[in-house]
Amino acid sequence: MTFRPTPVLVILASVLAALAMAAMTTAVAVSQPWLGLQLSADGPQRGLRVVTVSPSGPANAIEPGAVIERISAHGGASFALTAIDIAEEPDAVVQSYAEFERFYERQGAIADILTSARVRLSLADGTTITLTPTPARPLADLPVGFWVQLSVGIVSVLIGVSVWTLRPGVTGAWILGIGSVVLVMSAHPSAIYLTRELALPESLFRVLGAINHFGSLIFAAMLFVLFLVHPARLVPAFVPVLIVAFCLGAWLIDVLRADIGDPVTLRYGLVGLLAVAAVVAVCVQYWRAAGDPVRRSALRWIILALVVAIGIYLAVYWFPTVTGRPNLATQVLAYPLGLIVYSGIALSVLRYRLFDLDRWMSRVLSYVAIVLIFLAIDFTLVTVIALDYLPAFGIAVAAVALIYLPLRDILARWIIPAAPERHRFFDTVVDVALTGEYESRDTMWEGLLRDAFEPLSVETAPGRDEPAITEHGAYLTIPGCGVVTARQLGFADCGRRLFNRRDVDLAAELCRMLSYAHKSRMAHEDGIAQERARIARDTHDNIGAKLLSALHGGEPERKNAMIREALTDLRDIINASGATPRTADEALAELRHETAERVSAAGLEVRWSMSGAEATDLPPAIVHALRSIIREAVSNIIRHATASMVTVAIDLTPEATCLSIADDGAGFDPVRVAPGHGLESMKTRAETLEGAFAVDTGSHGTAIRVSLPHAIAAAES
Repeated sequence: MTFRPTPVLVILASVLAALAMAAMTTAVAVSQPWLGLQLSADGPQRGLRVVTVSPSGPANAIEPGAVIERISAHGGASFALTAIDIAEEPDAVVQSYAEFERFYERQGAIADILTSARVRLSLADGTTITLTPTPARPLADLPVGFWVQLSVGIVSVLIGVSVWTLRPGVTGAWILGIGSVVLVMSAHPSAIYLTRELALPESLFRVLGAINHFGSLIFAAMLFVLFLVHPARLVPAFVPVLIVAFCLGAWLIDVLRADIGDPVTLRYGLVGLLAVAAVVAVCVQYWRAAGDPVRRSALRWIILALVVAIGIYLAVYWFPTVTGRPNLATQVLAYPLGLIVYSGIALSVLRYRLFDLDRWMSRVLSYVAIVLIFLAIDFTLVTVIALDYLPAFGIAVAAVALIYLPLRDILARWIIPAAPERHRFFDTVVDVALTGEYESRDTMWEGLLRDAFEPLSVETAPGRDEPAITEHGAYLTIPGCGVVTARQLGFADCGRRLFNRRDVDLAAELCRMLSYAHKSRMAHEDGIAQERARIARDTHDNIGAKLLSALHGGEPERKNAMIREALTDLRDIINASGATPRTADEALAELRHETAERVSAAGLEVRWSMSGAEATDLPPAIVHALRSIIREAVSNIIRHATASMVTVAIDLTPEATCLSIADDGAGFDPVRVAPGHGLESMKTRAETLEGAFAVDTGSHGTAIRVSLPHAIAAAES
């Protein structure tokens, strides 16, 4: 069985390896001799100025601000210190490889002096300090820049390996993984020599410089190659191989110190050329992706990262240099800038949240534009008009605040399309919900979606609970809400952009409107059906009972009274007015009299009893249900029970009304005799008010028991 490590295991192993490399780099940095000084070349032409002095360092006798002109070994070599001795990148200031060689030799000689038992420092004021350097540099003395570069290496490995494991089949992913390794090879060696105190051993410095140059050159080459093949291949497969081979050859020439140029040309010139070529490749990729919004949005991650990195570089390095001001940060910041670009490329390969990129990109570019416009105005005022720095700064701030910001808002409203007015879809949504035929609803709904989003395609899709973006923003799936068929829209605005969060919000609102309108329609139809059922029940139970009594009655006056009562009930049924609650005595007195007359007219006796709170207010729904149930039950007894006695018992409580109607007739067999419409009607009335209904029948007669809660009835009244 072949063992295949999981992505989490691969990422964890890579991070542990990066941490091990960082530990090795730290061990090399702290193994160098230490004076306890921070030196600067911003003083006089001769010597180095002391910026800070560590109280626990060997050179704690020197005061900050002093200038060290010479370093000597006791009875041995002596060197006059110059600015090049602490240059961050010596290959950027030398004119030839011969000077580069002399720099390495000079560094090695000074490092040998630092390993001596006694070191003499000659100051500009004529003072001589003799001391013994500490053989190891304290860990706490390593500057912030050192840890920044180590962090850049670790984070780059984490990003590169994560992308490679998440998208192993994508060419850009494994190129990015290789790029993370060479970025570590560039960042970690330079962390040692960029933060050195004064000098490093010659052999160590040469190795660190060669590894750093290899990492920087191959990283730039990998970025160029990446843009040649991602997201679409622009060149044949052999071209990236030739580019990498050429860079390896240039690196070997540099390492062998072949006399065919100078370090600046071979190192910085080639890296700069690769960077420019990479930007051109990105532009070509963007132009080639004109018909593919997904590819274009993926490339915007790269463009956004490049703009941010270049903007920071111009603000921190270029602008101070051309205006004669000191840089705002050391060369260490170049590595976080590279990591920004690297992260943008990783997000592009992953195609992370492409549907939100337009919003993020517009905001970030707006902020970068503010910085660049401010710098341009300040630069023009200082160099062309020759204003002092402070007035120029104030004018630049005022120009940005009073001119650029209002103009930006105007351009944003003009360029960025306005969100669709959602209220204009309301009428169409209601029309869709009220349309009876399913096919017609589907057709109208599709037309609404085309009007709202202008998609290239509209297809049926599996049902979802909520609108969702798929395929990195290429498609928007909209549920049917149980009303219409679920749809999948492809490429918004006729393919000019991807779907974004704003589209999801609009789709969700349209779905909510459709669902609400449809539920309102169904509730209206259910209300009509319930009202019809109520009228049917009341007509059967009340009017039917009255007319039946009139039919069986022999006295004309009695028949006329029954007919008048039936007409009254008919008006109540039609009006269905919500009467105010009445006390039990008031509500049931008329019903008791009516029941007694009906039973007596049929030759039966009646026993009526009422217990509980007679003064309790009864909701109209309870009164109506009692009247209907009692009338129906009495009608059944008269027609079917062959009884001589009817017993009606009502028990009132504040919470419910309990009714019992019993007779002493022959009863019926519920197994052999199917329940008629009357029993079902009584049961339905009780259940409508969430009450209980029960029938007990046998040779002893039949008893109907009903319990009606007041809370539900009061809510429905």
